Amino acid sequence: MRADLFGQYIAKYKKRFSTIDEYNKRLKIFSQNIKKIEVLNQIHNRSSVIYDLNEFTYMSEQEFRNQKLMNFNAKRYEYGMEVLKEAKFVGSVNDVQDPPEEFDWRTKNVVTPVKDQGSCGSCWAFSAMQNIESQWAIKGNNLTSFSAQQLIDCDNQDCGCLGGWPQVAMKHLIDNGGLSTEADYPYCAPPFGDCFSCVTNKTFCRPFSPYCNRTCLDAPKTVKLSSFELVSSDEEVIKAYLFKNGPLSIGINALWLQFYSSGVSNPWYCDKEVDHAVLLVGYGTHRGYLGDTPYWLIKNSWAEGWGEKGYFRIYRGKGVCGVNTLVVNAVL
Repeated sequence: MRADLFGQYIAKYKKRFSTIDEYNKRLKIFSQNIKKIEVLNQIHNRSSVIYDLNEFTYMSEQEFRNQKLMNFNAKRYEYGMEVLKEAKFVGSVNDVQDPPEEFDWRTKNVVTPVKDQGSCGSCWAFSAMQNIESQWAIKGNNLTSFSAQQLIDCDNQDCGCLGGWPQVAMKHLIDNGGLSTEADYPYCAPPFGDCFSCVTNKTFCRPFSPYCNRTCLDAPKTVKLSSFELVSSDEEVIKAYLFKNGPLSIGINALWLQFYSSGVSNPWYCDKEVDHAVLLVGYGTHRGYLGDTPYWLIKNSWAEGWGEKGYFRIYRGKGVCGVNTLVVNAVL
């Protein structure tokens, strides 16, 4: 039964395994993950969330962490928290007394299409870059895709495909003249190309030296940052600030997203330690037969085939999975 389902799975997702041992290894992991999905759906059977097969079901938990999330490094964490001290702290939004009950920045044509970070732990770069894209459009410019690859290659206080922090990326752009467009500095991490990040910081990153294409010094800079802001962890403040200012770069704990398919997730257990960076674009309330569930609407960087066409929703109001612990916004 599992082998038949796995055959359908590898055909759908075009997976290829070079040896029978690799095939058997993947089948075992797949079968174990099917059981996890069944348990998750049983636990959450009274909510709207659905967990299901996706392109990550053949991966072990550690492989998923390595390819899609940020590897923890104590010194890099300390530096990331130190950089936050340079941000202007926003503890209240006094000029927004009554934000609407539901809001979605996608309806304002200031959110670019969903992107795909590929087999690279570069979510931090995508989160910061997409925050800047929206701020650029809100300022009256044409909606433009900017370069995650430039940050991956050139920000030597982050760790390229090994992880980083959106606020550190923003500091880098302030200190180094701004960000290029995607057209001028395209993404080339696998499977979209053959380059990997130019990791130069041996304190924050483990040794890592594959081929990389370091052309950052030559790339034209289209958008410049003047500063960045850190928003209060009070989710009512986040709601008002989001409504007033636009999509925000946020951090979350995201291991549970490996099998997410749709609906509003409120994981029964989720650490608040941030290991993934995404873009907060809206909020609302799911009307269900068991009652109303407030949610945050979030743009991921795992392509449109994942989740709700590249987006996911998570419970709003209780700091679930650390969704309120790292909320930053670039100021152009």
